Amino acid sequence: YARGQEYLPHYDFFTQEEEAGFAHELRTIGQRVSTLLVYLNEDYVGGETAFPKLDWRFKGKTGDALVFWNLSAQGEREMDSLHAGTPVVKGEKWLLSKWVRQNPVPLI
Repeated sequence: YARGQEYLPHYDFFTQEEEAGFAHELRTIGQRVSTLLVYLNEDYVGGETAFPKLDWRFKGKTGDALVFWNLSAQGEREMDSLHAGTPVVKGEKWLLSKWVRQNPVPLI
């Protein structure tokens, strides 16, 4: 994220409205069960990961990781997982994100 960039509030799971467009992906590797975010730097201002439904924000330091569930233990969409990347005010934010899926992801 460069200065001024942000990621508006969103879910990492596929919503019911999105399912038709991702039918093949859902059949093969399934929903996004959880999300892992690894913070690659900390020399920026702003850029917190915000969870508006939980009224909670996180700004990791270099090497920190944040994991959150997109689905409940019963496989239902976790509505409290709504999250956003707030605008970067100064510097650049580097972040690695990885989704854990319901089924194995083929390497080839």
